[in-house]
Amino acid sequence: LAVTVPLSALALYAFLGSPGTPDQPHAASAGRVDKVLSALEEANLRLAVETNRKKLLANPNDISAWLGLAKALQGQGRSADAVDALSKALIVSNGDPNIRGIYGEALMLAANGIVTKESREAFTGVLAERPSDPRARYFLSLGDWQDGKHHEALTAWSKLAAEAKAEDGWVGLVRERITL
Repeated sequence: LAVTVPLSALALYAFLGSPGTPDQPHAASAGRVDKVLSALEEANLRLAVETNRKKLLANPNDISAWLGLAKALQGQGRSADAVDALSKALIVSNGDPNIRGIYGEALMLAANGIVTKESREAFTGVLAERPSDPRARYFLSLGDWQDGKHHEALTAWSKLAAEAKAEDGWVGLVRERITL
């Protein structure tokens, strides 16, 4: 048994395995794993786009489908299409401030991180209904920073950080902005 099992394994490997194939370095193996994961993520995003489009064909007033479509499109790097989907979600939701904030952020991302006039209007609209909204306050301050109003932006971010709770996940981003 001690001789038969190893010899059988060797014979089976010689028949089914690939003894002539060279070893693959770990780095190359990790690269293949990254490619597979990337392809899987892209397939999931395509599926999410298709699924949400089908939902919207059945019910064009499905806010969650508009939001899901926008998120998937953003994940694919299709910022303009994501903005379009969010504008429809905003209309269907009658201007929900949460969606308005997401829309403002999408507008900014579509403009390569620049707080544009349109995104500023979206964030200002959020603050009109929710004066303490951290997302709107942060991005409006980012717009001030981009416009050269550094003191105003730092003051606003410092106030926002001081008002944050320890469990607020966004506070680290605000503190990082202050220290830059």
